[in-house]
Amino acid sequence: MLIENIFKGKKWNWAVIGIGININQVLFPDNINAVSLQQITGNNYDVIEFGKELYGCVMQKLEDIREENFKEILKKYNLYLFKKNCTVLLKKDNARFSTTIKEVNEHGQLVTFDMMERVFNWGEVEWVLKEG
Repeated sequence: MLIENIFKGKKWNWAVIGIGININQVLFPDNINAVSLQQITGNNYDVIEFGKELYGCVMQKLEDIREENFKEILKKYNLYLFKKNCTVLLKKDNARFSTTIKEVNEHGQLVTFDMMERVFNWGEVEWVLKEG
């Protein structure tokens, strides 16, 4: 999933979200660590039907978001937060550091903890996936 946020100055205007799913692909270039649904399940999928089902799920979640209060949505978001309670390597400017992912707060900031709690705005830190 890729999310591109559009800002004018310091004001957030809107976001574009894209979902990429490898459905029936079985061969990938050697330098790409990827897998498809077909490889995982052994099933061949009708891509059009899969797209329609995915669309229906996304639209239902959007409707759910409209009906729920913000605190409940944030709670669910943090329940499934990637690498929550795991130590990760992040980079800010030219500095790399290890920290533990704790949550995303009500302002959309990433909250981590190592020797102390740290709070980062969107775009302030980057994941370091590989040492080097």
